[in-house]
Amino acid sequence: MLWLVRRHSIGLGCWLGDVLIGCILYADDIVLISPTVHSLQIMLGVFASFAQEVDIKFNSSKSVVMRVGTRFKLPCKPVML
Repeated sequence: MLWLVRRHSIGLGCWLGDVLIGCILYADDIVLISPTVHSLQIMLGVFASFAQEVDIKFNSSKSVVMRVGTRFKLPCKPVML
């Protein structure tokens, strides 16, 4: 899986110390971690393209976006997959 991450690395995510974390994969679950809604939308586009290449289907009814931090109650632009 490390090959997949390096091959499709776009340099987006959040820094945890000196490690950039953009996504966490476990079985058939994916967690995208992004500092902005805009970069999250870019990451979703990359994942959608990759999913099309390898015939992965996303279930939008089982997907959510969670916003944390001091601005968590403010309105947020919608993200599209």
